[in-house]
Amino acid sequence: GGGTGTGVGTGVAPRRVSGSRTIVTSGKLDAGENISGKVEAEIRVSADGVGTLVRTVRGSLMSDGQAKDIIRDWLRRNKFNKTGEESLVVYEFNIRTGG
Repeated sequence: GGGTGTGVGTGVAPRRVSGSRTIVTSGKLDAGENISGKVEAEIRVSADGVGTLVRTVRGSLMSDGQAKDIIRDWLRRNKFNKTGEESLVVYEFNIRTGG
């Protein structure tokens, strides 16, 4: 499955790499001015669809603290589908500067 989004602005919605949970609300990534690249993030999703960053697992921004903050902010503003249990998913975030 792929992400949803227009591709306009400072980033597009993340793309699912593994796991069965899907994004039901999708806002843009607020990447700021000084960061560009990709990162795959392991996310714990509650039964209610709330995502929490567990760790970054691969990508050019894997060790970047600003990228992790951008993902955490995105997770606070967006939800996953609800299920009867908690699960782990991996999503790829393509973060790029505005311009």
